[in-house]
Amino acid sequence: MIRERNIKNVFLTGFLTTTELKNYYSAADILVAPQLDNNFNKAAFPTKLAEYSCTGKCIILTDVGDISLYFQDGVNCLMARDMNSLLEKLKQGVDSFALRQKLAADYGGHKALLSPIAHIPL
Repeated sequence: MIRERNIKNVFLTGFLTTTELKNYYSAADILVAPQLDNNFNKAAFPTKLAEYSCTGKCIILTDVGDISLYFQDGVNCLMARDMNSLLEKLKQGVDSFALRQKLAADYGGHKALLSPIAHIPL
């Protein structure tokens, strides 16, 4: 699809080392974690979101499983309801530098990842 539509600035890299991955995260403006709404994804939490949350970047994801316990659309991410609305969220993120900055101000959601356990004394 990327080649067919002649889309620029999208890279399908295959396997990356940890160092290479950090470099890509650093260079990215938006990090995307799309998931299909199925039983497997409803029962799992994508480890990519934990990684993405540490980058200070805008995150775009789909609302599957427990994701909405940790992330809020327009607060610390752009959250698509389903794969059909993902394109709309991608367009919003690409078109608005100010929105990306606002969402990344929460460091891509790292505070959100801690919020469900914030009441537990450490």
